Amino acid sequence: MSQIWPRVLLLSALLMVVGCATSEPPVAPPPALTAPLSAVPPMQPPQVETPLPSPGPEYVWVPGHWAWRPVLERYVWLPGHWVVPPDRGLVWVPGHWMWGPVLGYHWVDGYWRAN
Repeated sequence: MSQIWPRVLLLSALLMVVGCATSEPPVAPPPALTAPLSAVPPMQPPQVETPLPSPGPEYVWVPGHWAWRPVLERYVWLPGHWVVPPDRGLVWVPGHWMWGPVLGYHWVDGYWRAN
């Protein structure tokens, strides 16, 4: 009788190992697409701006753009301005709206890139 228990335990352990080795790992469900957090009304066309004369030859005109202000629940116009690039040979890429499957439409800030 005392020899049966070790055999039962060994057989149980083997069955557990075999069962674990042949079982499929759980498959994660695909990520759910989320809608944008809020419906933002369409923005108005860009305002026509006439830049003042450049303050110097190193300055670049960064045009204005509409920016959504959730607290005000409306767009506000941020006027263009003259700015010195952080390095020579860079050009300004204006901010723009971009579609992404997770965030929906989201704003990408303007940035400097090599020409």
